[in-house]
Amino acid sequence: MFRSLSLLGAACLIAFAASPAAASASGCGGLLPGLHTTQAQRDITPADLATLRDFGDAGSPASDSPFSISPDGARIAVQLRQGNPETNSFCIGLLVIDRTASEPPRLLDVGGDLPLVVVNSRSFGLFDTGYVMPTTPRWSPDGESLAFLKRVAGSTQIYTVGLEGGSAIRLTDAPSDIDDMAWSGPRTVIYKTKADGEAAQEAIDREGLSGWNYDARFYPVQQSRPYPPHVRDSYFAIDLSSGVTRPASDQEQALLDPRAAFGANWNLETRTRSRTGTASIEPLDPGAFWSQNTIRYVDDAGNPGTCASPTCSGRLEGLWPRPDGSGFLFTRRQGHGEGLLGVYSWAPDEGAPRQLLETEDILLGCQSVREGLLCAHESPSRPRDLVLINANTGAVESIFDPNPEFSSLHLGTVSRLEWNGVDREAYGYLVLPPNHQPGDQHPLIVVGYETRGFLRGGTGDEHPIFALAARGFAVLTYQAGMIARPPSASLAEYQRADTENWASRRSMLSVISAGVSEAADLGVVTRGQVGITGFSEGAAYAIYAMINAPGLFNAASLTPCCSSPSFISLMGPGLGNTNLIGKGWPELTKPDPAFWAPMSLTQNAGRVDTPILVQVADREYLLGVDVHQVRRETNQPFDMYVFPDEYHYKHQPAHRLAIYQRNIDWFDFWLRNRRSSDPSRAAELDRWDAMRAAQPTTAAAD
Repeated sequence: MFRSLSLLGAACLIAFAASPAAASASGCGGLLPGLHTTQAQRDITPADLATLRDFGDAGSPASDSPFSISPDGARIAVQLRQGNPETNSFCIGLLVIDRTASEPPRLLDVGGDLPLVVVNSRSFGLFDTGYVMPTTPRWSPDGESLAFLKRVAGSTQIYTVGLEGGSAIRLTDAPSDIDDMAWSGPRTVIYKTKADGEAAQEAIDREGLSGWNYDARFYPVQQSRPYPPHVRDSYFAIDLSSGVTRPASDQEQALLDPRAAFGANWNLETRTRSRTGTASIEPLDPGAFWSQNTIRYVDDAGNPGTCASPTCSGRLEGLWPRPDGSGFLFTRRQGHGEGLLGVYSWAPDEGAPRQLLETEDILLGCQSVREGLLCAHESPSRPRDLVLINANTGAVESIFDPNPEFSSLHLGTVSRLEWNGVDREAYGYLVLPPNHQPGDQHPLIVVGYETRGFLRGGTGDEHPIFALAARGFAVLTYQAGMIARPPSASLAEYQRADTENWASRRSMLSVISAGVSEAADLGVVTRGQVGITGFSEGAAYAIYAMINAPGLFNAASLTPCCSSPSFISLMGPGLGNTNLIGKGWPELTKPDPAFWAPMSLTQNAGRVDTPILVQVADREYLLGVDVHQVRRETNQPFDMYVFPDEYHYKHQPAHRLAIYQRNIDWFDFWLRNRRSSDPSRAAELDRWDAMRAAQPTTAAAD
C-alpha cells in the first residue's frame, strides 16, 4: 500500500465503452473492461488469476514503458491482453484511454498472437524464453494515429490505425520478426529486426544435411539442434507515403537505443534533462560488478557534479525531469531488505532530496507528464493498473484499472513481515484464508523468490497465492536483499564465490527457515504441514532446503528440477564448461560427492522423503529424468508433468490454469489428505494414492 504525504482517498473510476464489433467477432468481447458495478463478493479461483487483463512485460524497472502518451498529453495507448484457458489463446487489443475520462476507453484493434522475447545473446546466440515481449504502441507526431507491433501467422510486423478505428493497416513485411519501432518524422517509421536471423537458421538447416558437429552451439536440455549465433540488429526506415523501405540513418537508429544499460538491474544509465542540465544514474564504482549507484549531472554551464546526499546513492531505479523542468524526480529502493520504494524530488541547488512517497508497491515504466509521473503500478493485493503520482505532493490517483471486477473477490488477510537471515535482510507477505478466525491454524505454503508487486503466482507465476489461501492454506512469500559479502569485480568472480560451499543456497535456507519460524510464531500455522515451491533459481533453493533441513517441508512443487552431476552435460559443450565448470562445478571425470551432497537429489536417494511435484516445459524436462528414476527406485513420491511447446517461462493460458489447479490439489493431498472432487483428476489422485502406499516410513521417521 502507498505511504504518501497526501494520498487520495478514492480512486478515479472510469466508464468503459462497449467492445467494438471486431472484439466480439474474435471472441474477445470481454477484453474491454465493463462498467465497475457492485458485484457479489466471492472467493477467488485459479480461473480468476488465469484470465486477468494485463499489459507490459514481466516488470523490470529497466524495461521500456508499457504505455505511450499522445503528443498533446491527453491520451494513453496500451496493448491489453487477456488469457483464455478454454481456447488456449490470448485476446490482444490496442486500447486508447482518455486521461480526463471525458470519453470512455476504446479498442482500436483486436487480434493477433502473443509475441515472445527472443534473447540475442552475444555469448550464446538467439534464445527463446517464453516471456512476453514488450510491445509499446507509438503515437504519430500529429497524434492522429498509432503504430504498433502485431503477431499474425507467426510473424511480428508493424501495423498502423487511426484514432477513428477501423481496420489496421499492415505497414511492413520484414523477413524476420520486428523487435521495436518508433516514429522519426510525420510519415516515417523506423524499426529494429534481427535481419540475419533467418539466414542464420537456414545455414544451420543446410549444415544439418551432412550432420551437425556437437559443439558449443548446442544446449541439449532446450533443443536437439544448434542455436544460431548472435546476429547483429538491423535498422530500417519505411516511408508511409511511398511504402519504400531503406536502411535507417545513425540518428534514426539512436531513437531505438536501449533505455537501460549494462550489468545488474540497478546499474542504469537512464539520462534525463531539465533546465538545470543533464543528469544520469551511474555506478559509484564503474569497474565493479553490482555497484551501488548515484546521480551525476552537468549543469547548464557545463559544470559536472554529483549529488552528495546519501539519499542519492544506493539502488536507484529511475530518473525523470520535473514537470516544470526545474529539477528531477527519481526512485530508490530502500528500507528493510530494500523492500520499499521511495519517490524523490531534487535539484542540484536544493541540498538533500525531498521524499514525496514511500510505498511497498512497485512502479514500472514511469513517464514524466505535466502533473508528475504516470506509471504502471502493482500492489500486493491488486493487479497491474495505471496511476498518476503528483510531483508536488506525492498524491496517487488511479487512471486506469484493467480489472475492476477484482475488487469483488475475497483475497484473505495480507500482512507484511520483515525478518533476517544469517547474512541478509528479508521480507515477505503472509496471506491467510478469507474465512480465517482468531485461533485458526492452517497448513503453510512457502512461495518465492521474488515478492514485489501483485502476489499472483510467485516467480514464474505457477503457484496461485490467493487461490491457495481460498482453499484454506496460509501462504508465506519471501524475498531477500543483497547478501553481505565483499564486492566482486566481475560476474565470474561473483559466481565462483557463490559456488563455494553453495554460499547463496545456505544463505537462502536461513532466510526461508527464519520466515517459516516468523509465520509459525504468530500461531496461525499447523506444524508438520508445510509445503515449499520453487521456480528456476527458487527450485534450487527449495531442493537445498529439503536436503539440508530435513523434516521442515512436507511437500514440494518445483519448476524445473533438478541439479545433479548430469546437469553439466545437459547444458552442452558451451554452457556446461564455461558457465558451470568455469565457476567451480566439478568435471564429470573428477567426481566430488562432497560438492553434490548438499544439493543433489540423486546423490541423496532414499534420504529425502518429501513428495515432489514437477511441472515443466518440454524443453526442460530432461533435467528431471534421472531424479524421476531414482525416486521411482526408492519409492519416494515424485510426479512430473511435461507441457508441450513451452519455454522456461510457460505462457499458454490452458497450461497456466492446469498448473495452478494441480499445485493446489497436490498440496491438498499431501498436507491435508484431501482429494479433489473433480472427476477428471481421478487418475492422478489414484496414482498419488499408490505413491503414498509405497512410500517408506523410515525416512519420514528420521
